[in-house]
Amino acid sequence: MKTWAGLCVSVAFLISCETTPSPQLGDQDRSGIAAALRGEHLPPPKTLEVTDAGWLVATFELAPEELTGSAQGFAERALLTIRNTMYRHKPMHAYRVTLNGPSPGPDLIRRYGSARFIEGGSGLEWDGK
Repeated sequence: MKTWAGLCVSVAFLISCETTPSPQLGDQDRSGIAAALRGEHLPPPKTLEVTDAGWLVATFELAPEELTGSAQGFAERALLTIRNTMYRHKPMHAYRVTLNGPSPGPDLIRRYGSARFIEGGSGLEWDGK
């Protein structure tokens, strides 16, 4: 009987998680992030979105000559700038900055890597390609 009750509680939790909408970015959020990135002398992301899983994802595309320093350093700096900006008024569950280079051909992506951070997780992570 305990197993059945535990299963029911688990299913109810999963259903409530799936039906809880992820927070979305408003114009004020986007302009705040853009201003913070400018303040750090970073370009605006190519895309900025909140995924269904609750991740705030910023994707940057830089040519090699635009990338001063390391790809990891850029991605981590951009991620922390975005996270610290959002944390003040609308904290998200998780953040990711993906750093791409110019496309080497049709339907191809040149990925330098991505930095990610999950609130309450083990810290800032870099996945270099």
